[in-house]
Amino acid sequence: MKVTKVLSLTKAKNDDVVLRLAADETLLDALPGQYVNLAACEQAQQITSAFLFVANVSLAYVEVYLPSEDAVKSQIDTNVTEVLVSEPQGTAFVLPTFFSHIGNEHHVIKPVLLADDIGLPAIIFLAEKIKIICGLQPLVFLFSQTQFPFTPVPSQFIVSNIPVGVLAACPMLEDKKIPSRLLSETVVPGCYEGAMDAFLAGLPNTFFRDINIEVYAAGGKSLLDAADVFAQRHHLAIQKLQ
Repeated sequence: MKVTKVLSLTKAKNDDVVLRLAADETLLDALPGQYVNLAACEQAQQITSAFLFVANVSLAYVEVYLPSEDAVKSQIDTNVTEVLVSEPQGTAFVLPTFFSHIGNEHHVIKPVLLADDIGLPAIIFLAEKIKIICGLQPLVFLFSQTQFPFTPVPSQFIVSNIPVGVLAACPMLEDKKIPSRLLSETVVPGCYEGAMDAFLAGLPNTFFRDINIEVYAAGGKSLLDAADVFAQRHHLAIQKLQ
């Protein structure tokens, strides 16, 4: 593990923590789905893991995402100026190609990204990479059992063939011109009220018309089970990260 400068620490709406770290080439080359192990320099025995959330090559920094309980246990707070950070760990998502080949025809890939509270940072990172590197427009569905780490905003993007009134989006994705929709088990204006499995099961056949969907899912067991059922029902390619 390497001593790394903390450029900033931001608390999300739900008290999760986003750390911005000065980054060398190894960190900047991290891929969506990978994580780092880190610890406050004074408390090196308290090591936690954090998903890579952002990698900004031009400004030489990365951002990592820590759930609030992990930040507390690791004593990573606003007083921390340096942390110990490992090289990127774990298996990354494989980015999609632009086309898939069905028979003699080429079909543009439509990546559909699914995440819960656990998988949110990895999926947001993946969405940006797909848009920038692959030149594709992903569609992101984010589910929370409790509280989103951000304030939902009305989406500027039209998403067809989803329930009427589901208009709330992730502001970070909106800023990146990536369409998203939010699902919650609590009543949140503009969000789908219910779990991911019910939402996916309710999508009409027209959602899949003329679209070659590939599914990318990150999160806990219930989210991944819902993604599996969805992919199997509609014969879709799927990648999962737990």
